[in-house]
Amino acid sequence: MLKDIGVLIDGHRLLLRGELSGITHTHETIAASVERRELTVMFCDPLGCAALSATLDPGSLRTIIGAYHHCRAALVEHSRCFVAK
Repeated sequence: MLKDIGVLIDGHRLLLRGELSGITHTHETIAASVERRELTVMFCDPLGCAALSATLDPGSLRTIIGAYHHCRAALVEHSRCFVAK
């Protein structure tokens, strides 16, 4: 089968085997490098946000939402967590 794709049995196969032996990992090595993390997904939206968007200009609404996100992130970080987005 290797001959059919142009791999020489003695030369290329031994070269590939040597290269592959350097990158193989045991199950224990892989398991030791895995880190398990808990994930909590939280969706927060200010009460009355839809009504605000109908009455405020986009710049003012962005300022209010930005302040809200800043306060929310501070509370989450205070709990030794972090906000991804």
